[in-house]
Amino acid sequence: MKPLKVCIVTYSHQRFDMLELHLACTKRLAHKYGAIPIVVNSIEYPCRELVEKYGAEYHEHPNKAPYKLGKKANHAIIIAGLHDPDYVMVLDSDDIISDTFYEVFLDHMEQGYDVIGVRDLYFWSLHHKRSSFNVFGYYPGRGTRITGVAKTMSADVLRQLDWMPFNRRVNSGLDGTMLARTRKKGASMVSLIQKDYDMFGIDIKSGGNINGIGNFKIDRMAPEATLRKYLPDNEVDDIMRFAQKVYKQKWGRDYAKMSQNT
Repeated sequence: MKPLKVCIVTYSHQRFDMLELHLACTKRLAHKYGAIPIVVNSIEYPCRELVEKYGAEYHEHPNKAPYKLGKKANHAIIIAGLHDPDYVMVLDSDDIISDTFYEVFLDHMEQGYDVIGVRDLYFWSLHHKRSSFNVFGYYPGRGTRITGVAKTMSADVLRQLDWMPFNRRVNSGLDGTMLARTRKKGASMVSLIQKDYDMFGIDIKSGGNINGIGNFKIDRMAPEATLRKYLPDNEVDDIMRFAQKVYKQKWGRDYAKMSQNT
């Protein structure tokens, strides 16, 4: 059977240290699985050299008013459509996934689902937005809701939407608009539980995010031990250095027990 062609699209805005961690992930997925990484960055803060260093395709789009994130997100999907993919995966610039995560999604792509997502979430909050500082945890999710990490859509349903699955007038709530629009087209959907498959997708919140982690109940865990279970050591080393840097910038001192439960 012919391998599926998958584009991984990312829309980014500054936070270049975090973007570099993300790009290491997409480079790994490109090397191992032939995925096509595409980054649409804010035209106001160019970073072509960084993105192309990691082998991703680079594009720009305005981010300031009157432009909305929905327009930028749709622009990224339209660019992906030029590659004639079978599926498009949206991986935010602060998200990192394991090989097992990608493989489970590939399996569900081969089963022909139009929309694939996860309802649970691993996250690391490195700032003070509706949360404690430096909280690493797991959120089990609710119902069949898709949390947004690596949401994936088939080319079949995207063609019906003219490759514009998001509401172009909004800056937040993109996942909800995508689900509503694809449902209207009769899309088949699956919302997976990461722990059921022993896969790992993490959202690292380091400041400047649109949304915080919320006030929902979470299971806390040790960051470094969990990261090393699922990700390559070199990527984990870089993530830990980044977390240390964020902590030191915030508090002016080292955080020597980063790998312990907080």
